[in-house]
Amino acid sequence: MANCLHLVFEPQALENSLRCFDQQDSLVLIGNGVAAAIDHQQNLPSQCFVIADEFIARGFDQSLLTSDQIQLIDMMQLVELTETHSKSVSWK
Repeated sequence: MANCLHLVFEPQALENSLRCFDQQDSLVLIGNGVAAAIDHQQNLPSQCFVIADEFIARGFDQSLLTSDQIQLIDMMQLVELTETHSKSVSWK
């Protein structure tokens, strides 16, 4: 089982979440936090997920994601991630 699932709801919360990030953790950008996927692509961990519907709803296009380590997911996949992690932390 993976360690911690970090849910980042605001772009400005990303830096704090990464300070607590461990190699076995995963990061989900959700809500307004999806903007961080564009602005901070090169600094994101390999286990980085972005809620696709929220990314698109904010006018972003998948072509803006140039990093292969960022994966767009749906809400069902988010549920699956919560099941495979021992805990989750919300960052706002």
